Amino acid sequence: MAFGGYVAGEFIGASGFLVVTIIGLILGNHRDFFKRESSKVDDAVERNMEFNDVLSTFSVIFIFVLLGASLDLTDLQWGTIATSLLWRCS
Repeated sequence: MAFGGYVAGEFIGASGFLVVTIIGLILGNHRDFFKRESSKVDDAVERNMEFNDVLSTFSVIFIFVLLGASLDLTDLQWGTIATSLLWRCS
């Protein structure tokens, strides 16, 4: 929903970031915006939140993989490695 809102906002000349922010506010407070109990809205919000959790977890994993891949192991010194391991083990 957020990505679609961003694209739609940019397409009509509005701020896509503002549209995404408003969508987030509405979804985060959906019980205040939609007073009557709606299982469809609750289910959609729950699925969206679960998807966002999984996506953020994969994003963090991807960032750390990229950081690990960019390390140059020849620049590491054995003293630094030993100190790090001793610090971690204590």
